[in-house]
Amino acid sequence: MKTLKLNLKNILNIKKNEHLSSFDLLGIYKLLQTGFSFKESLDLLNNNSNNDIFFRIDERLKKGELIEDFFVEYLDARYIDYFSTFIKFESFAVSLGLSIEIVQDDLKQKKLYLKNLTYPLLILIVTVLGIYLFNIFVFPNMIEVMNTFSNVDNGLLYGQKILNMVINIILVIMILVLIAILYFKQEKNQVKGFTFFQKIFKQSFLHDFITNDFVRFFYHCQKKGLSTLQSMKILCNIPHKPLVSYVARNIDERLLNGEMMENAIDLAFLDHTLYKFMIIAINTAKIEEMLVGYMEINALKVEKKCKKLSRSLQIISYVMLGIMLVFVYQILLMPLGIISNI
Repeated sequence: MKTLKLNLKNILNIKKNEHLSSFDLLGIYKLLQTGFSFKESLDLLNNNSNNDIFFRIDERLKKGELIEDFFVEYLDARYIDYFSTFIKFESFAVSLGLSIEIVQDDLKQKKLYLKNLTYPLLILIVTVLGIYLFNIFVFPNMIEVMNTFSNVDNGLLYGQKILNMVINIILVIMILVLIAILYFKQEKNQVKGFTFFQKIFKQSFLHDFITNDFVRFFYHCQKKGLSTLQSMKILCNIPHKPLVSYVARNIDERLLNGEMMENAIDLAFLDHTLYKFMIIAINTAKIEEMLVGYMEINALKVEKKCKKLSRSLQIISYVMLGIMLVFVYQILLMPLGIISNI
């Protein structure tokens, strides 16, 4: 047993040491920023946990391989697509910095949505499934037992049928929504899904989300000193972010046709507030500050909409539970009514 535990521990350590940690990546980037070479950065950051992977990287460098050509092999999955895209257009340091900052931003975005939507969605799903199972297995048995004492009120039976029908409809809708999410979550279907919903909902939560995602990427490119055209060229080629690439392609096409940046971003599927911010940014030559300001306002707007959706889902759940409890309460009181009439 002890040997088995040691073997499992070794396997986990090997897998863990296959990729550079976020701390090591950030350390390398910061040292590169201060003027250290890549080799010097490895020497300064070397410790027991990263010694093996640093040694392998160093060996490849000694053989004459370029760090730009193989560094992606030592990255965690969440960094790979970003770095492999950026390195085609920018230097190693810029590509690494962009990858780190955008991955950190991605984690913040996920936390924002999970924080506001996980609990109400879980409550709704548990409520619907609970009532559905109750209607199938418990409710009929309770009514059958009550029928042995006296005839159950027809209103109660009709109410139970209506509740059952409503729950079935909600359950079907939830399944269809889940299928749609799984379908449009696939990268090849995201643009198709977005253009479809954009025709139905002219300005919605989805527009705020897409705009914020694009602005995040554009801001980090600007922060690294890239020109607008360089930024668009990079954003057009991020394979695992098809919606960001879709927005960038539309803007890039307008820029190549001679339109000014503030007009190029005035697209129907983007939040119109961004257009107002960009006019101020162009006129004041403070693009980075305006982009930060927009992201802060948009984050508040998205959070507000998330909370509104969260409250709506909770209200629906509580209403359904309340209706269910009324039915159950009436059934449980039936024996008392029968006894009082004896």
